[in-house]
Amino acid sequence: MFGEAYEKFKDLLTADSMVLIRGQVSMREGDKKPKLRAENIMSLTDSREKLTRSIHVRLKTSSLEESFINEIHEACSKVSGTCSLILHVVTAEDNEYRIRAKNITTAPISELLEKLRIILGKENVWLSKFAAVTTMLSVLHNMVIILWIITSAVVYGTSAIVMCSFSINAARSIERWWHKHLLFICGVTIATKGFDRIDKSQRYIFLANHQSYFDIPVLSSGLAAI
Repeated sequence: MFGEAYEKFKDLLTADSMVLIRGQVSMREGDKKPKLRAENIMSLTDSREKLTRSIHVRLKTSSLEESFINEIHEACSKVSGTCSLILHVVTAEDNEYRIRAKNITTAPISELLEKLRIILGKENVWLSKFAAVTTMLSVLHNMVIILWIITSAVVYGTSAIVMCSFSINAARSIERWWHKHLLFICGVTIATKGFDRIDKSQRYIFLANHQSYFDIPVLSSGLAAI
């Protein structure tokens, strides 16, 4: 390391200190060891705060309870910053979807990261120097999913409309297959319980809480067994 760079950053170059060095490594003919020409040196704490553009957390759909989500939201909302919060949502089929939180920007301070790692596990929280969540691969994946959904809507929708003229039951069967197909495309699985308490001689009204775009497909597919 050249003397000028050492004088500039010598306060950081103490015994057992961990630093991030940006520069160029050179090794001339005859040199036994490479030389480092440091252009910038910063402590790991400073590098985390200055270089981090997004905080990533991985969640499984099986654990998406409201209280669990509120705990994460509360922890991130208390820390003001410029970093994006990126959610990696993993379905039961191991499909992963990345979502940028719209109303939260936070900061990569140690207290927040420690709390998130306690809630989610150390391996499910990490930092990135990139703010953008979308990559070319994810864009292509989303385009395929959208085209698949549109195609299924045209095929199943047209078939159901045509069958309405001949058999309502057949049209409803097509509708249920359409909804099951839609849930499969989006990686959504359904768990049902309580069917044993239903008296088929009685009439019931089933209502959705309107918390999801999948309310209708889920009701249609989930009640098909009754």
